Amino acid sequence: MREWLLFQRLKLFRKLTFGDFTPLERRLLSHLMQAVTPEVADILRQQMLRVYLASRCPRVSREINLFKTRRVEAVRFPDRGIVKKFATIAYHFRELPDQKYKMVFTLSRGDLFFLNYSAFPPKRAMRRYAPVIDKVTIHFDPMVPYVEPEPVEPDYSLEPFRPLTGWMAEWRETYGMSSFALPQSKKYCREKFKELGITPPEDYLDLLSQTDGVSLGAAPAGVAELMGVDELFPLALTAGDFVMIGDVHPASGGVVHLLLRAGARDRKVYRTGDDDAEPRALGTSFREAVEAVLGSPPESTSKESGGGGDDA
Repeated sequence: MREWLLFQRLKLFRKLTFGDFTPLERRLLSHLMQAVTPEVADILRQQMLRVYLASRCPRVSREINLFKTRRVEAVRFPDRGIVKKFATIAYHFRELPDQKYKMVFTLSRGDLFFLNYSAFPPKRAMRRYAPVIDKVTIHFDPMVPYVEPEPVEPDYSLEPFRPLTGWMAEWRETYGMSSFALPQSKKYCREKFKELGITPPEDYLDLLSQTDGVSLGAAPAGVAELMGVDELFPLALTAGDFVMIGDVHPASGGVVHLLLRAGARDRKVYRTGDDDAEPRALGTSFREAVEAVLGSPPESTSKESGGGGDDA
């Protein structure tokens, strides 16, 4: 009983002091609450008091996930968009005048869940230095309810699938494919790439011109899930900002993520997985990168059956 009471007091103390945050994060959250309306600040404060774990993995990612004791409707913002960048704070330290930093605050379903560092300041700065705020940018009003767009069923009869050509047709023959989708327009793809800050390889653009994402291979052999335009996912890693374009599950086990570096124009594809300390470049060919990770295609049925028809 005594241990339980001590544990409850510790939980209360951590709640009242935002105990899972560093001093720098507490200061930035305080500045954020000062920059918004009292109504928004009150909801943010209630959400932060419910944080029981600020999950971080500094060797891999500059992102922090804020897990709450419970998600209460009364302390969620009316804007329930899936993932929306809410605010950005640009700051520096007087003790480090040449270094500029940013913190991005992102909502998920009306709840402040992600904190993203542009780069980690030195530990002494995170613990002891007071940040000098250069600019606070609020990207949207979270008190305006989010309206889910009406789902539109595409009319596939107007734009039928075209037969796969080139190396995509070869992939289908050697690995097998599934989960096709009608390709997006070139204009839509360009806008998405610009938003994410990526320059994809030419052969990835070729894939998107024939299908908006696809599944390659089948279990128990290796499987590659190659993403369509709307599935591209930004990642903030310690090595820099990347965008995930596919997941490969080799037959040997594990998973390897295929990435493009945001802001780079060299079209290089990177890999990161359980055996990689940081993203490793595979070259500028998307096709060769997938094949290198996925491995050799499985033996076809015709090869396994051999010349059985001649024995009859």
